[in-house]
Amino acid sequence: VKVGVIDVGFEGYGNLMGDELPDSVTARCYASAGNPTDNLANCQTATVHGTGVAEAVMDIAPGAQMYIANPFTPADLLETVNWMVANGVQVINHSVGWYWSGPGDGTSPYYDSPLVSVDVAVAGGILWANAAGNEGESTWTSGFSDTDGDNWIEFAPNDETNIIANQALPAGLSVTVLVRWDDSWDAADTDLDVSLFNGNGDVVASSTLTQNGGQFDTPMEVIQYNIPTTDAYFVAVSYVGGPIPNHIEVQEFNGYGLEHYTDSYSIGEPADSSNPGMLTVGAMNWATVGTIEDFSSRGPTIDNRTKPDIVGADRGDSVSYGYSGFSGTSQASPHVAGLAALDMAANKPAEAR
Repeated sequence: VKVGVIDVGFEGYGNLMGDELPDSVTARCYASAGNPTDNLANCQTATVHGTGVAEAVMDIAPGAQMYIANPFTPADLLETVNWMVANGVQVINHSVGWYWSGPGDGTSPYYDSPLVSVDVAVAGGILWANAAGNEGESTWTSGFSDTDGDNWIEFAPNDETNIIANQALPAGLSVTVLVRWDDSWDAADTDLDVSLFNGNGDVVASSTLTQNGGQFDTPMEVIQYNIPTTDAYFVAVSYVGGPIPNHIEVQEFNGYGLEHYTDSYSIGEPADSSNPGMLTVGAMNWATVGTIEDFSSRGPTIDNRTKPDIVGADRGDSVSYGYSGFSGTSQASPHVAGLAALDMAANKPAEAR
């Protein structure tokens, strides 16, 4: 069975070939955005994450044929999926989350949305396993609340700020804050902004796109910020104008946690796909079965679909991450992808074996 691992980097992959990983691999390795190569060295960059994911697949399905890729952009992802379909890949594991490209109901107006890539893969006969995400404690979703009328949204009664990680963040850390709300994704007319404050109450970053019903106005704001000084950092969302939205979502994309969070509605993208050919995979510690990891993203989706679809084990031993070192839905998902490959192998018609 051909299994594809689409991930962000595969450091050390070649060193494990013939041992933890198959002695051959078919690779589509991006040297840069829009620049795919068949040179494995271009995949062995950035992180061991993809290598650890591939290890997890092989631990479950050691006879699988491995295909790997490290797309940089959503357009790269779509091209990679088309390449895997053309190569007859039967299972894809994607332990990656992308920025939101739609309202969270499994749809997007963009041709290169990761949600579209899922649809293309499934239409090509592929089963897609996707990590649910590790944002169960770093996502806040609620209705609009501004009881004092000062145009700052309240995350909790009388609290208009949300501390990232609920503690001081170290210098050098990168944080990403996403905000979206209930509105049209091609002509949003509710205008919200997001600001990041330091411990002194100074605004250190903000996102203030205008949403006034114009073409291409989207109900989303994004802050990316590299922490220059160890300090506490706070998120705040302001109402600028337009109709009051039914709900607002705030997420620290890297999973660092928020002081105020609602673990429901925290499924990532494209894990929130509505395509029945995709399995969204949550995580539980193999040593405490029956207990979902606190960080594991949870549903329902914003349109009230049940997610995740299934839960897999994490914290398994790994050469890439060490003894019980690979926690997260990123390891749970390839365990499920490996099981899917075993099922496909076991149920092939006799003449195809």
